[in-house]
Parts: sequence; C-alpha cells; structure tokens
Amino acid sequence: MSDFLNFLNIGCSEAVSIMGESIKINGQVLNAVFDEEVSKWDMNEYGDSDSPELKLVISILDLNKLPNKKDRFTRMATGETFFITQISTSTGNVEIEARNETKLNVK
Repeated sequence: MSDFLNFLNIGCSEAVSIMGESIKINGQVLNAVFDEEVSKWDMNEYGDSDSPELKLVISILDLNKLPNKKDRFTRMATGETFFITQISTSTGNVEIEARNETKLNVK
C-alpha cells in the first residue's frame, strides 16, 4: 500500500509542477493549482467584492511545513495576498480555501 501512496504523492507533485503557478507561503516558493471557478467575483462585471474566495491545491511533497488556518500567501504572478480560511488534506494534496485580501481592500 505504501508503494501506491508514494506513486500518488509523486504523481500529484509532478502534476502541480506542470499545471501550477508560483505562490509564496511561509517563506517557501512553490507551485499551486488554482480553481478559478470558485472566484465568481472575478468572472463578471458585477462581482461580489465582499467574498473574494478561491480554492487551490498544493502537493504535500512540495511543502516544508503544512500551512495553518489564517496563514497568508502571495500569488507571485499577480502580487495578490490571500489568507487561508480552510485547509484539508487528501492523498498527495493539501486543499486550501482562501480569501483574496488584496481585492477585499480595494474599494
């Protein structure tokens, strides 16, 4: 069974390195895959700026330290800052829900 889990963990890490984009979290720069479908506020003209939420996935193998709720990270491509509202783990991944602090502060 451990060989199977190793296979899944390595597969998740390789997939994130191909599909992901850079974030900086807890002083570490790594790749994450963002689920933009959650970010409805960024998809239309009359978006809800009170709830700029998104989800992302990080490979467990790539993390030096598991993030905590309320930790912040920066999306390197846009310079936006997010704070983590939920964290869950699954095979090979850390799934994070976060709120865009940068867009929340822009009025």
